[in-house]
Amino acid sequence: KCMPNTRTEIIEKVVTWASNSSDDAPYIFWLNAMAGEGKTSIATTVAHMLHENGILGGSFFFSQDQGRIHIVNVFSTLIAY
Repeated sequence: KCMPNTRTEIIEKVVTWASNSSDDAPYIFWLNAMAGEGKTSIATTVAHMLHENGILGGSFFFSQDQGRIHIVNVFSTLIAY
């Protein structure tokens, strides 16, 4: 997770997006940055925050270390939880 009081602007932006239930809200928030810039820490922090508030539907992360990931496996994993 992110250290306390860090990355607050992007965390707030993602939480606001996740909390938006309007029909015209985008379904995907793409967190994109260079390696080592904290994407996983931000995503983990947001997932914990949303889970604590009872609004987490699912979360998943891709890692280059694991090679190619087939999209079918991602969605079947989300459905299983």
